[in-house]
Amino acid sequence: MESRSVLTEKQRLERSTAEGATDDIWTHVAVYTPEPSDRVAAYERQRESSLHTVGCPPLETADGLDAELVTLDAEPLDHGASSPTTFA
Repeated sequence: MESRSVLTEKQRLERSTAEGATDDIWTHVAVYTPEPSDRVAAYERQRESSLHTVGCPPLETADGLDAELVTLDAEPLDHGASSPTTFA
């Protein structure tokens, strides 16, 4: 849902174009929820960095899965996440 908002509001795409893009994205992603160990690691990462609290669990979950976090959020991008444009 947030990706659609970013595409329509910040990238100024038409809603139908944004819907098509997000539909395509969802065919290529897997969604995971943080494990308890990811939450502990996220807390430690937040203590050791300047990241906002909400940015840490997705980064730690990706690390725990040996996966790549893809985001439009600048803060996680500065801490190891990848931009969707990397895959375009």
